[in-house]
Parts: sequence; C-alpha cells; structure tokens
Amino acid sequence: MAAITGNQENKTGAPVGAAWDAIGPGFVRLGEAVSTEDYIIYHLGAAQEAMDFPADDIQALADYLDTVPRNIPVFVVSHFPLHLSVPYSAHSIPGGYRQTLGNDALTEVLNLHPNVIFLWGHNHTFQDPRYGTVRPAGSKFTYDVNDVTKKLQINFTYGNLGSFCRGDTYGAIAEVDRDGDTVTVKLYYVDTDVPMETKESAVITFAPDGAVTCDVTEPPEGSINFADMFYLAGWYDDPSFAEDY
Repeated sequence: MAAITGNQENKTGAPVGAAWDAIGPGFVRLGEAVSTEDYIIYHLGAAQEAMDFPADDIQALADYLDTVPRNIPVFVVSHFPLHLSVPYSAHSIPGGYRQTLGNDALTEVLNLHPNVIFLWGHNHTFQDPRYGTVRPAGSKFTYDVNDVTKKLQINFTYGNLGSFCRGDTYGAIAEVDRDGDTVTVKLYYVDTDVPMETKESAVITFAPDGAVTCDVTEPPEGSINFADMFYLAGWYDDPSFAEDY
C-alpha cells in the first residue's frame, strides 16, 4: 500500500517535494495508487497544513473518475473529512467547529460516481461521532461552518479510516470479493486483529450495470451510545447535527 500525506507532512519547513520524498518510494499524494480489475485506490492526500481540498486536486479527481469503470469500487482515500467537525480538546477553534474548505465542491464531484467509497481520517479522537461509522448513499451531513442548518446529501459511501489516538486504536479493513460480474466490499473495523463489536460494518455491492447498494450493520445495542458520543463532541446542545447520524 502506498503512503498518503496528512497535514503533518507540511510542517517540516523543508521544500514540499523533499518532505514528501522522505515518506518512501511508494508515496502517492494525489492520483491513482492501485488499480486492479476488482477495485481502484485513489489518493487525495493533504496538499498543505490547512484543511483544504484545492480546486486543482478536485479537478484532477473529477477527470480521473470520468475515465474509470463505474461497476467496481473506487476507494478515494483522503486525510481530511468532508463533514463539519469539532476540534479535540487540545485545539481551540473559534466557534468550536472546523471545516475542510472545498468540501462542498468535492462532494458535488463525488456525487456523480456512486461507486466511490470515500475514506477519511484526521480528527484524532473518538469525540467525533463519525469515527468507526459507514454512511451509505442518501445520507446527509452538516458541512458549512457559517450555517450549521445547511446539509449536503451524498450519493456515494462515506466511511472512516480508523483512529490510533488517545487509546482508541483501531483501523478499517476492506475485503474485496468478486462473484462473476458482481464485486462486494466488506468494510469493518479491527483492534489487535479482532473484529470490534463497538463499531459499524457494511457490505457494499457493485452490480454489473453500475448499481450500488450499501447495507450497514449497526453495533449491538448497548455497545456504543451515540448520545454519549454527541456529549463528548460538544454537539449535545445543537440538534441540527442529530440527523447527520
């Protein structure tokens, strides 16, 4: 698996190329990282320290998606999330929220490609209730720091990459299988190589005609309390976020 950049790779003070080259020969910041008959991985790494999806990066992804098959999964791996998120306690952000700039323009492009599975990280903490979750097409989320009543609806799958911060250590596993002309992705989370009952999982099916279905399995009752997660995140007093989950 090729490496992907986060915002930390832009803090070294070294020229951008030198900082990225230090990651290793498999590094791909932007572009196709893996391409097979069954799936594709495209890297949308952080272009700078600031939370931003640059217009050039969005256009490059749009051009690429127009050239690839629409009946197999395309994993778009991103450091930054699309949804409006809250900082963890080590940060102090005016207004309490933070937004990746260009998230609305990127979502517009991704919505043209239901076979995309968008995976994000960055937020460092389980205080973001979206950690360990998979949101199917049709889901809505808050995205604009200037108006938390506005929602974006997605036409693709939106999942979390996992977390290794503050003792909450787990990662996303994607198993890709083919049965004839149909490709299936099983997306779930593991900790120390053991499936975690406290996280969601999903089965995403890609039919030959391009139709995509996503069946999400909720965690067992009592294993994860979204109300508590909202409280940790500081969203408990803002009902405009409730429908995001």
